[in-house]
Amino acid sequence: MSQDNNISLHRPFSRREAIAILFGSILPTAAGCKVLGKDLTSSIKEDLQLSSGDENESPSESEAKYSDTIIICEESLPSSETDIPEWDGDYTFVSSIGKAEMDVECPAGQIMLSPLDALGRSGRAVGNITHSMAQESSNWRSAFEDEIEVAGWPKKNPEVTISVTHDGTEHAVDRTYVWNRCHLIADCLGGYLHAYMTNGDVDTEMSVTPAEDVFCGTRCANVGPDDADGLGYWGMAHVEDMVLEFLYGHDDIPVWYSAEPVYDGDELIPRAIVMQAKSADGAIDLCEVVHNVLPGFEIDYDTAQISRSIT
Repeated sequence: MSQDNNISLHRPFSRREAIAILFGSILPTAAGCKVLGKDLTSSIKEDLQLSSGDENESPSESEAKYSDTIIICEESLPSSETDIPEWDGDYTFVSSIGKAEMDVECPAGQIMLSPLDALGRSGRAVGNITHSMAQESSNWRSAFEDEIEVAGWPKKNPEVTISVTHDGTEHAVDRTYVWNRCHLIADCLGGYLHAYMTNGDVDTEMSVTPAEDVFCGTRCANVGPDDADGLGYWGMAHVEDMVLEFLYGHDDIPVWYSAEPVYDGDELIPRAIVMQAKSADGAIDLCEVVHNVLPGFEIDYDTAQISRSIT
């Protein structure tokens, strides 16, 4: 999504507009993307009165700068064109496809997000995640961007109790909300607009997740059976946790990472998410499909309405 640098200074600013101005100029980059530049324009900053600290407070603690860690592209990143199998009822909600295909270049320490499409849907996200990105994202969660609109998000999010089957045994999953606002690039892997105080610390209040990194996903697609009866966390969390654990143990080996929601026509909610990850040393090399489903229920992928399956 392109940002407007010609914003009037005579009306209130949204957080996104403030971020755009704080970045300074918009600079063209490869692959049809734009990145917001790092330079702060002091005169604009003074006009916006965006400094949050007391006048006697150290600037290194009171002022936030945004990095170019996340790029929001002008055009959608190319589809991986992965064949999507039907969900076979497996409790992990994951189908293993094979190895990653690194078809989009991304420098280490950066994340590229497709712009929202005409229907307001997020698209493919690609990152090259580093140890430092994981480390600075630990022990806190980024908030979602102000007034975020997620395509397909229901007016009412129902709670249900479901069960999954493993080795012939049925396992009940704790009652939970059906829908989650799911990250394409998890916030624990750096999937948020990175704001830093000038002392170098992450500003956890100003660092927010943009709409381009979010889709409407079932709880099952997000975390699988949610560790019911010790089955573990699967769905997207399976790949995220694998990458996170690797990065914690390797401070000099980045991981190329891709998450792509797959829609059927003009439906607002994806049927599946294609996840790929490959570490620079090849220790991680996978392509998996996460199924955006809810066992025992039919889903309307336009409205997010659910109904009990007829067996």
